Amino acid sequence: TVSGKGAMTDDTSYNKKIKKVIIKDGVTSLPEEAFAGCLKLKEISIADSVKSIGACAEQGFITPKDGTVLLKYVGKDDNVCIPQGITKIEKNAFASSTLKNVVFPEGLEKIGENAFANCKKLTKVTIPKSVDIIDQDAFSKCKNLKKITVQSSIIKKVGAKAFKGINKKAVIKVPSKKYKAYKKVFKGKGQAKTVTIKK
Repeated sequence: TVSGKGAMTDDTSYNKKIKKVIIKDGVTSLPEEAFAGCLKLKEISIADSVKSIGACAEQGFITPKDGTVLLKYVGKDDNVCIPQGITKIEKNAFASSTLKNVVFPEGLEKIGENAFANCKKLTKVTIPKSVDIIDQDAFSKCKNLKKITVQSSIIKKVGAKAFKGINKKAVIKVPSKKYKAYKKVFKGKGQAKTVTIKK
């Protein structure tokens, strides 16, 4: 937990052990590469008082130095194209944001817990071919999410309540060859019974 007033220091000596970061109200800026080397970091919460973030958050995307894990999006755009090279979107990365459209990169493997929860303006998503895990509550409370296009044929897990609270008229479109299997995989993940799975 980082608290206090003003700018955060750039001491990164403790980064290898960090799993969760909470930036409290009063902190106004984060230094360049604040989270460099935080390879175990899974969750980050940043107070609204933070107005300036260094190069660690290029284009609003906070990632560890290797750039494969998206920890948090702190940008202001409603239309987001997640950078190539990202393989995991971690817990709460976009939760409760004003996101309207998101484009996932090829090579993405995991959409984490609550990653897009409560994104009330999100209307459609396309899950790329490389994704094999959609974690619990990933798209929960996205009440205007009406179209989910699944391109992946390798999904092995859809977490509990992953689609709880999405639009009642939503359609989940899956690959034809995976229709039977995916009807079971996607069944009972919180969505209303009126949500349909089509091929």
